[in-house]
Amino acid sequence: MGSCKIGTGFPQWLRTQKKVYELDISNASISGTLPQWLDEMPLVLLYLSHNLIGGPIQKLPPTLRALYLSHNLIGGPIQKLPPTLTQLDLSYNLISGPLPQNISEMVPGLEALLLAGNLISGLIPDSLWEIPDLAVLDLSKNKLFGNLPLYKGWGELSSLLDMRLSSNKLSGILRSSIGNFTDLVWLHLNNNSFYGELPSTLRNCTSLTVLDLGENRFSGSIPTWIGDSFYLKVLRLHKNMFIDNIPSQLCQMLGLQIMDFGNNLLTGPIPRCLGNLSRMILDESGYPRSNYWQLFDTIMMQVIKGRELEFTSWNLVLLANMDLSRNNLVGSIPKEITNLSGLCGLNLSHNNLTGKIPEKIGGLKLLESLNFSENQLSGIIPQSISGLNFLSRLNLSYNNLSGRIPTGYQLQTLPSSSYLGNSELCGDPLPRKCRGDEKSQPPTATGHREEHEEDDSEKVWFYVAIMSGYATGLWGFVAVLVLKKSWRHAYFQFVVMVKDEVLLAIALRVARLKNYIDQFGGRKRKSTDVRG
Repeated sequence: MGSCKIGTGFPQWLRTQKKVYELDISNASISGTLPQWLDEMPLVLLYLSHNLIGGPIQKLPPTLRALYLSHNLIGGPIQKLPPTLTQLDLSYNLISGPLPQNISEMVPGLEALLLAGNLISGLIPDSLWEIPDLAVLDLSKNKLFGNLPLYKGWGELSSLLDMRLSSNKLSGILRSSIGNFTDLVWLHLNNNSFYGELPSTLRNCTSLTVLDLGENRFSGSIPTWIGDSFYLKVLRLHKNMFIDNIPSQLCQMLGLQIMDFGNNLLTGPIPRCLGNLSRMILDESGYPRSNYWQLFDTIMMQVIKGRELEFTSWNLVLLANMDLSRNNLVGSIPKEITNLSGLCGLNLSHNNLTGKIPEKIGGLKLLESLNFSENQLSGIIPQSISGLNFLSRLNLSYNNLSGRIPTGYQLQTLPSSSYLGNSELCGDPLPRKCRGDEKSQPPTATGHREEHEEDDSEKVWFYVAIMSGYATGLWGFVAVLVLKKSWRHAYFQFVVMVKDEVLLAIALRVARLKNYIDQFGGRKRKSTDVRG
């Protein structure tokens, strides 16, 4: 019954169903609270997502193994859950208060705990790591504080695959016990207040596909051992306090498709070997390289086209982006960067880069956003940039570029603000003309006479064309009337009918006017008699 609008409340006939094991009434516009009789049903799977169900969690069937109750109005703290639960999705509700300290005893067989987008506060309980089969944990977008739970056991916690704790108020040095999650594939700790250097034990997480540590206060150098992460596809360190050079060992991550180091304190040159990141290069057929990886509804922020945009799982699979903006990088832009033909976004703005824009910048065939602004680049803008057919955002402002701005179909759609702060640039769309451009000359008397004669000639031919068209149409119409007797009769009947209607209309208007004159004249005579 999912997506069927069955009314505002739970159907009462459900309480008589004693053999229903799976019930789906998600997206059904149901409101109110969970009914008291729900625990009398032998349900194993219950889907109630995307409704308007409010109140606390209560009276759940003791046989329940999976509860999907996301995107509702459930409130209050989590107090009691069926111990048989393996899947619990209460994300995007109004749940408040802390997580139960004894959660491992309450739901010992839990495999997936999804509580994102609530109002949960307090510390993450240490007992969470004592749930042996927990594979997916999403506590993002809450009000949790403190550090990660302290792992008190020994050995590896190989069951956890997906840990999402982003957008909370977590803080402290990242615990070395993070390395116990050896099978971790997705780690999202972004938008918190973690600080300090990354623990070396994180290198034990050799299966990492997504590592998002953005919007924290991590410091120190970017560890060279990250380059050993063979499966890593997203490395996001945006807006931290990392220093020193970008390690060349990162060039070994051939599967990397998103490298976001923007807003840090990185120095030194851009490694030339970044041009070898094969996931950012189109294949021999000119298509992005195959990229089959599941993201479990991942949401990630990326700065593309000058704005911070939210990308979901399906967008990220196709996105290749490199952001090294707002650092202290020096040297020239390596020409090897132009090998990355599959890049959608390249942002090197707000650095101290010098030299010229690479001549083969047009090799970035899929580029939609290019930002080299606020550097010290010089020389001309390469003509090959006009071959970027997908480019919709270009920012080369506030450099030392010179010469004529290249023209191209896509470049003609870009605003003049793309080139501000380059005093030696010229040509469209800037008002400054280039040397050698034809200047407008004042017309001579001979020029005026020739122009006038050309105008007269054009007018003559214009009227000739109109008259010939009119004559052709008129004689064609007359010929039809002559040759087709039925059409001729119909036409003359129509003319007579129109004539009669016109005469009738004129007669009516004349009669009304005469009547008005008589009435007005009569009133005037009466008023004259009264005065007399």
